[in-house]
Amino acid sequence: MACLVTGFAGKISQYKKAINALLAQGYDVIAFEYDNAVLDAGDARLLPELIHDITDTLGPLSSKYDKIICTGVSLGAQIAINVQRRLQNVSLGVYGTAGAPVSLVIFRARVFYKIKKAFTANGFTEASLRKVWQQIDEDGHSGLGLGQSVLVVLGKQDRILPYKIAVKVLEGWKKQGTRVDYFPLRTLGHSMTIRWYKNHLDQLLARARA
Repeated sequence: MACLVTGFAGKISQYKKAINALLAQGYDVIAFEYDNAVLDAGDARLLPELIHDITDTLGPLSSKYDKIICTGVSLGAQIAINVQRRLQNVSLGVYGTAGAPVSLVIFRARVFYKIKKAFTANGFTEASLRKVWQQIDEDGHSGLGLGQSVLVVLGKQDRILPYKIAVKVLEGWKKQGTRVDYFPLRTLGHSMTIRWYKNHLDQLLARARA
C-alpha cells in the first residue's frame, strides 16, 4: 500500500501521474488532500489533528499489507513523514521538498505572509508556534524509527523550504540512525521541484529500491 499526501492547496487530480507510477509498481494507493484552513485559520491545533486523522485512517488498513510506503510533497511531505513516524510498519518514505520545520516556513517565506498574519493574530510567534509543534516539526525530534528510511528530493534554489536548512535536519537524522538518502535538483525552486517529483516518482521509487 502507498499513501500519498498532496502539497498545500493541492488536489488529488493534480497527482495522477504520481499515483499511476505507484499503481504500476503494484501498490494500492490511498491519497489525501485537505482544506487550506489547516494553515489559513492560524489555529495550531489543526495540523496535528490532520496528522492524527490520516494516521488513524491508515493504521487499520496498513495491517493488511506487507509493504507500505508514504509519499508527498511540501506540506504533504511533512504530514506524511509524521504519519510514517507513527506507523512503524511504514518502512519507506519518498518525498519532495521536505525537511524544514513548518513553523519556520510559515514565518519566513514571503508566500505565506497571510498565513503568518493569521497565526500572529492568534498570538503566535515563530518560537511559540515551533514549541507547540515540536512533536511534528522536523527539527523537534530525532528522525524516524529503526528500520525506517526516507528518500528526499530537494530544490537547490528553493526559497520556501531552504535547501541548507533541510539538509541540516536530514543530516541530523542520519547521525541518529535513520536511513536517509537525499539529492538536490540544482536549478529548481520549490514549485518546479514539486512538478519534477510528480513527473518522476517512478525514478525515485527505482532509486529507493536500489
